[in-house]
Amino acid sequence: MTGRSEVSRPRDRVRSAVLLGLFIGTAVGLGYLLSGVPNVELMTLVVALAGATLGRRLGATCGAASATVFSLGNPYGAAVPLLLAGQAVGLAGASLVVARSIEGRRRACVHCGGLIRPGAVVCIHCGGEQVPLGR
Repeated sequence: MTGRSEVSRPRDRVRSAVLLGLFIGTAVGLGYLLSGVPNVELMTLVVALAGATLGRRLGATCGAASATVFSLGNPYGAAVPLLLAGQAVGLAGASLVVARSIEGRRRACVHCGGLIRPGAVVCIHCGGEQVPLGR
């Protein structure tokens, strides 16, 4: 079975939405957690991982939403709108760069046919274990 069935599509949408929410929450949480430590920032790392996991569109959404929530919820006050837009575009761009660099290397899952990253052990779409390419 190489193609996705119509039944699995709503499940993939729910899974993607849940992962998007988890990535946004993790990025904002790490941003606030490490805000007192000078020159340490992990929001970009989480957003880049979101781009690698979820793809271009959802990764960029994660970057823009993370920057917006972090800035608007800042205890020192919200950023100027132009600065907020720059932060959102910057984090979305970080996600796009990472997603684009790995996009062409994805391969099909042996169980459901969904695209997964080359070193994946378990498919994020169906949960099926993957056979290593060398065997």
